[in-house]
Amino acid sequence: MCSDAEAQSAYEYAFEQGIVTSETCKKARTDAPLLRSEASKMISNFAINVLGKKPDHTRRCVFTDTSYTGTDLEGYAVTACQLGLM
Repeated sequence: MCSDAEAQSAYEYAFEQGIVTSETCKKARTDAPLLRSEASKMISNFAINVLGKKPDHTRRCVFTDTSYTGTDLEGYAVTACQLGLM
């Protein structure tokens, strides 16, 4: 949960920009450790939605230590890689 007005404002900005997708801090687990899958999603969304970057779909990105099947995080590690972010 966002701990103060500044954190709440930052979260609302991130939501408006499409960087995060949970509507509120309360739903977003902001007090839990950040997982690589969640970081991949946020940095990919920031690069695409705010910076206007485009993934290079010809870039081969394979991660043997990830498995997000059935979650909304599936594919973000590859997208982050195709953006040159990881």
